[in-house]
Amino acid sequence: MRFQRENLRPFTSRPPYVLQVWQTRRVATDCLVSYASIRYSVPWRYVHQTVELQEQGGLISIYHQGVLIATHRKAEGKYQVIMDMEHYRGLTGKHDAKRIAAPLPEVEVRSLDVYASLAEGGALIG
Repeated sequence: MRFQRENLRPFTSRPPYVLQVWQTRRVATDCLVSYASIRYSVPWRYVHQTVELQEQGGLISIYHQGVLIATHRKAEGKYQVIMDMEHYRGLTGKHDAKRIAAPLPEVEVRSLDVYASLAEGGALIG
């Protein structure tokens, strides 16, 4: 009787709330924004602009002033570059899409002990 009078409902009938992550980023010259150690492309017109990233349901949605400008599946590993070549369409001259979209060279990762040895006058081997 009390439940009817107060119009109470069990928790299981409540709609689940949505977890969202919103981040603000600035678009780099290469049309990429970084989020969680992964770089995602946006259309070239937004270079040097501030955008908002939303992570929800395995998707990364990128907005500029409230307007959706790009969507990517969230990458599973870190240090990846996720690109949509359509984002580079229309670039000409010094902003050649192939040059901008070229993969970055691999960088050797060394132990800090190597640099400590060099600082003490040691030689770089290998």
